[in-house]
Amino acid sequence: DSIPALVNALEDENPVTRLYAASALGAIGPKARAAVPDLTRCTEDKVDAVRIAAALALQNIAGPREDLSRTKKGDKSNGM
Repeated sequence: DSIPALVNALEDENPVTRLYAASALGAIGPKARAAVPDLTRCTEDKVDAVRIAAALALQNIAGPREDLSRTKKGDKSNGM
């Protein structure tokens, strides 16, 4: 399992290592849920690219979400 090693890499002093670790965790997707607290901390990294990679990883781990902004009360077309 590569997730613990990638989580450890999020703490590396090299920002490129942190960036690649966050991106890799995002690519793993929902199976990397254990990394959410660490990725959340990375959204406050001093390097912009690491913050962005962490935010994208969190989004990928969360998975797709239904766009509720288009759902109207009583609208049966969305299966509700």
